[in-house]
Amino acid sequence: MSHINLISAIRADAMLESNSSVILLDTRREEDFSACHHPKAIQLTDALLDMMVRNTPKNVPIILYSYSGNTSQDIAHLFVDLGFINCFSVNGGFTAWKSRPETTFPLSMQGHAWLMANRVMDADINARINADQMTPLMQAVKEGFNTIVTDLLHAGANPNLKDVQGNNALFYALTSGNRECIKDLINADIEVENRNRFGFTALHYAICNDEVKTELSNCLSLGALMKMQRPARRNSYYQKLHKTALKNYSSYAPL
Repeated sequence: MSHINLISAIRADAMLESNSSVILLDTRREEDFSACHHPKAIQLTDALLDMMVRNTPKNVPIILYSYSGNTSQDIAHLFVDLGFINCFSVNGGFTAWKSRPETTFPLSMQGHAWLMANRVMDADINARINADQMTPLMQAVKEGFNTIVTDLLHAGANPNLKDVQGNNALFYALTSGNRECIKDLINADIEVENRNRFGFTALHYAICNDEVKTELSNCLSLGALMKMQRPARRNSYYQKLHKTALKNYSSYAPL
């Protein structure tokens, strides 16, 4: 069996930063590459492979990634068999890069078009777009555009910015019951316990939604949920809402 090197996404980025001769190849399908890819990656095609075999020095470092790191290992073995001696496969593939909050990727064409429709320049994806001080990420979550939400997060949108009421993007995901956006935001390390100017977290508003409760139980620990304390506001509506939240704690067990 030919030998390849398995490396982390962190090491791959370090190699790309320190050595300009490193070639990064994306082995995924064309539509997935077009939607989102590492900014330094080239899509591996049959034509490119043929050209590299004929023209690329065999000692040039080659890093390959696939969706989760399995296919790229097989293709890296192929490169070794073709005579290349410095072949690397990224453990975890593209998913490993997406899970790193510090890693950003170019917006897809769909993302560019959506920002333009909302009169936002690509260079400022954290812009305030209306009188409520909403960001493009909040607006995309509110409208239920899951692919745009994912695209914005990959491009570095800050999930913890707050609107004029003090809510972050998780408020819009939870109150609309958008389970995919909830998962994406939590994976992006959004501040789950953020309190708005009324003293509520997004969990207080969403606690009675069964589908949302199921998603939260899959994403959060019991400790995060149990930190919901009584809101600062004292009128009967807020007290009733908080009591409903406390009453539903039992629905999360066991977590």
